[in-house]
Amino acid sequence: MSQFLDCFSEDEIVSIMKRCGQALNEEGAIYILEAFWDNQRFETAAFCIQQLSIYFTAIANGNSQMYDSRVFKKAIDRAGFDIVEETSGIGLSHTLLKCKKRK
Repeated sequence: MSQFLDCFSEDEIVSIMKRCGQALNEEGAIYILEAFWDNQRFETAAFCIQQLSIYFTAIANGNSQMYDSRVFKKAIDRAGFDIVEETSGIGLSHTLLKCKKRK
C-alpha cells in the first residue's frame, strides 16, 4: 500500500489492516510505503509533509493526516501485525514497512 493508509484515521487503519490480515496466508506480508514526517533527513522536509495534514483535514476527507511513524506503528501493532523489516530513505522521503501477521 503506497501512501494509502494515511488517508484514514488511526482506527480505520487498524480496521483495514485487520481485514488485510484475514486475506493473508501464513507466508503473506503487507508492504506499506509512507512518507513519515519524523523520518525525514531535513527539518524543512518534515515541515512540508506535516503541512499536508492541513490539506487532508480542510479539503480532502477530514480525518487523514501525514503520520509520525510512531503513531502508525502503534496502529500496525493494534491490528495484530509485527514490522519485520523497515527501509528508510527511499526516494526523497519514503519508508517501506514489511508487516507480518502476528502468530
